[in-house]
Amino acid sequence: MAEEGLNIASMVLTAVVFIAFVWITKLIFDLKKFMKEKEELTLAKMARTEATARSIEASMGELNKAIDEKVDKEYMDKRIDELISLAGGKKK
Repeated sequence: MAEEGLNIASMVLTAVVFIAFVWITKLIFDLKKFMKEKEELTLAKMARTEATARSIEASMGELNKAIDEKVDKEYMDKRIDELISLAGGKKK
């Protein structure tokens, strides 16, 4: 009778160890999957951030160019007015 009890206990223990092994293996694979998804998400965010930075940089370049052109035009208009007034003509 005691021997049968030991056999049953041994089978139950084997089943518990097997279930624990399967469960731990599943957890490991789920963790790997989660880490891969997180890495892909991080890379996607980095790509969006980089694209946004490039877009902002291009916009700033265009803005700086427009400002330079406006300043140059205003400066040239002012200089032309000064030269006209020196020559005795009327300003714009």
